[in-house]
Amino acid sequence: MSNAGTALVEVDQGEEDRNGEESNVERPIDEGILRIFYNNCNGLQAGELLKAKLQQRLLKKKEGNLNESIQYTKVRGLSGAMQKMDANIMCLAETQTAWENWSVRATITKEFRRRDQYTSVTGSTSKTKSFSVVKPGGTAIIADGNWSSRTTKGGQDPSGLGRWSYLVVEGKKIVK
Repeated sequence: MSNAGTALVEVDQGEEDRNGEESNVERPIDEGILRIFYNNCNGLQAGELLKAKLQQRLLKKKEGNLNESIQYTKVRGLSGAMQKMDANIMCLAETQTAWENWSVRATITKEFRRRDQYTSVTGSTSKTKSFSVVKPGGTAIIADGNWSSRTTKGGQDPSGLGRWSYLVVEGKKIVK
């Protein structure tokens, strides 16, 4: 994963001024801080993820109860980056994923939930028909358990172009 197209934003939801304090990714998140991670991932490689899962199932059938596969996938790498940066929300551009395919969506969601079982995934894609798990464009928003529980709504742009996705997050005192 390259640093090109990567950004980290911290939003202070408290009433106190941060006094111009610089953002430090290594610093633990203070109470009332939302950390958002953005990455232009240039494809989640859903096909590779599904292939790895299928190979894992075949090996389990063949050899009995096999331990977790050590197969690296881009989705697992992004999930690890989210955890390492202690990000609450990850925004992805150019996912190149057919989000309307329930199997793809479920597999990607399950991979992110390996680290936090309450993680929510919202993806957008164009209305163009796809006979593959790969589809140009697309976006995704992944919220960790602390913030997914505050999510009241999620979706994608109504134009059907798959250019953006959104989450409505409810804060304290029902502030959206």
